[in-house]
Amino acid sequence: MLRFGALAADEPARLRRVVAFPGLTDTPTARSQGRSVQGFGEAGYRIALGAGAELEPFVGGGVVALGRARFAEQGGAAALTGPGQARLVPTATAGLRAEARLAEASPVLVFGLVGYRRSFGDVALPSLLAFRGTGARFTSAGLPIDRDALVAEAGLGATLAPGLSVGLSYTGQVGARAQDHAAKASLAYRF
Repeated sequence: MLRFGALAADEPARLRRVVAFPGLTDTPTARSQGRSVQGFGEAGYRIALGAGAELEPFVGGGVVALGRARFAEQGGAAALTGPGQARLVPTATAGLRAEARLAEASPVLVFGLVGYRRSFGDVALPSLLAFRGTGARFTSAGLPIDRDALVAEAGLGATLAPGLSVGLSYTGQVGARAQDHAAKASLAYRF
């Protein structure tokens, strides 16, 4: 089985910071443009286990391209400037997907996934900033993306009527420095 997908987004931002400490109070503001493009491809092989159950070992690759335009805050001594930036974060994932019906003719499907994700390239994504008034430069960086992470998914879905389905799922990613967990409920009608 082959799967492919892509997503592109335009990400305008309005920034407002409040800076307050003895001797300085400032509220710098800025507008900035950004964009992101994500793409992935995956290949798997489905193995039927009988009674509506299947296993699928898979391997996949993905890439996230992030871009942010140059910005310059308006304000006093605490106003910052930053250059435009472009980042590329490729990933590779290998794992096992499983799904099964609760009974052979049941409209309820249980599914799960467990896998290993490896990120390549610069995972720290630092930003070079400068104070507008003085030109003093510094680097700012958030929490780096985990280079290695366990990915997992579990859920169930049910067909209530032709074209009408409901679902409930969990997805998570656990690395050495960070964890990401999400729950999702869905109601879909296809016509």
